[in-house]
Amino acid sequence: MGARGLIARGVPTTLPKWLLYVKIVILVLALITLALAAFAISVFATSSSYGYYYGGTGAPGLLIFVAIKTFIVYGVVTAVQVWAPRMFFRIAALIAYLLGIIFWLASWGWAASVSGVYFSLASTYSNRIYGDLPNKLRAEGGAMAGCAAIGAIAWILSIVNVAFFIRACLNEPSESANTHQQAELGQVGGYKAQEAQGPQQGVYQQGPYQQPQPGQAPYGQPAPYGQPPAPVYGQPPAPVYGQPAPGYGQPGQFQQQQPQQQPYATQ
Repeated sequence: MGARGLIARGVPTTLPKWLLYVKIVILVLALITLALAAFAISVFATSSSYGYYYGGTGAPGLLIFVAIKTFIVYGVVTAVQVWAPRMFFRIAALIAYLLGIIFWLASWGWAASVSGVYFSLASTYSNRIYGDLPNKLRAEGGAMAGCAAIGAIAWILSIVNVAFFIRACLNEPSESANTHQQAELGQVGGYKAQEAQGPQQGVYQQGPYQQPQPGQAPYGQPAPYGQPPAPVYGQPPAPVYGQPAPGYGQPGQFQQQQPQQQPYATQ
């Protein structure tokens, strides 16, 4: 089918079944990322002084957004794929998958860079001077590092999902070849029989054929040359070519004429 397979509607027939489990794993990883990002926000939420300086990076908020977006995209796509495969728009699913890859890359990359900053600050500050600030920085850095690692795994799995999805759409056979293949397997009833028999024609029913009588030409054909037509009941026979027609009340052509008798001589 080629590039048309990307804009067609319906679940690709060559889509591997194990991609469904890959989507489930991505959803689980998104749930874990959501929990870690929420924890990272809560670390400095209770401290107004520290939260103003160290809690406004924005990386946890992006991670929460990406996790929720993943729930919506993969949840809706998987539900349509399982319960309404005929309403599966491939181009819409492809665009959503590609946007998910971009957001996952941006979120886990930002989380990785922020985690390094938090760990460096925690090693710089001392507990004797700043109290529990270094511990909060380590907790924040650990949460961001966990989000970065899990986000990277989800990003790789998203790429695998998109790659095999595009491959299945491009390698899907055409509709005519798929229908013919199903007909050979007996999945499409009547297709093979109609192809073998061809178009049906009307059947002409005719009655029993009657043999023509001797001297009578078949129906629709002239009488043979030199033979008189068959006589019709109640009508005199037609004259033969070259002989005079007999008059009414006269003997036929095959009867012999009686010799005339001479009258007796009178005295």
